[in-house]
Amino acid sequence: TQSTWGTSEQHIMASLTSLFFRRFSSSAAVPSVPKHFVLLYSFVENMIEKRTPYRAAHLALVHDMEAKGALVSGGAFMEPTDGGMLLFKADDRRKIEEFVKADPYFQNGLVTKYEIKKYMLVSGTAKNL
Repeated sequence: TQSTWGTSEQHIMASLTSLFFRRFSSSAAVPSVPKHFVLLYSFVENMIEKRTPYRAAHLALVHDMEAKGALVSGGAFMEPTDGGMLLFKADDRRKIEEFVKADPYFQNGLVTKYEIKKYMLVSGTAKNL
């Protein structure tokens, strides 16, 4: 098969290929990308009223995780308050599983379902966390 590229296109491609291999095959360590996970909660009906006895303990757990640098952001959905979302920085999902098991909302049946998803953070102020 003959190439339809001219000499200058071949030179550019060879330069780019060389640059790529130098950049990604060097012995220098490639910086690791922080791992983030999103925790999605589904709540029982009338969550606002039902959460009252457990809210202080739930928020204490949230603030503890935030102080440790594991929780980036979180909150409940509004109108309706049928769920919540928390963004964690963690190496794996175990910390998030531990958070769920320790959460008074989960322990007392206010969380009907939860899901943990790996999340790629590409913009925003939390990007550098």
